[in-house]
Amino acid sequence: MSWAFTSIRDMMAGWLAEFEFFRNASPDLATSYQAFQQHLEETFGLPTLTIPGSEGYLSHTWTFPRVEIVHLIRERFGPEEYVRIRKTAGQRE
Repeated sequence: MSWAFTSIRDMMAGWLAEFEFFRNASPDLATSYQAFQQHLEETFGLPTLTIPGSEGYLSHTWTFPRVEIVHLIRERFGPEEYVRIRKTAGQRE
């Protein structure tokens, strides 16, 4: 079981603006979701916002100065676990 990822660069500035992880072939989606959520909370603390999501799972968002992190399950050709880390504002450091 592995994660796939994509990255999106701001072509004008040349810096990484967004990083996505997704997994749609997990044999045990609930275990994967809980393990990744636990790791995110241990690393970043409790989410800033938690709302009902799709497939019976919660959608979590962490908001920090210039960064947003999202963890959720979405429907995309079957349920898919998704994590996005995105630069939201500010200048390149």
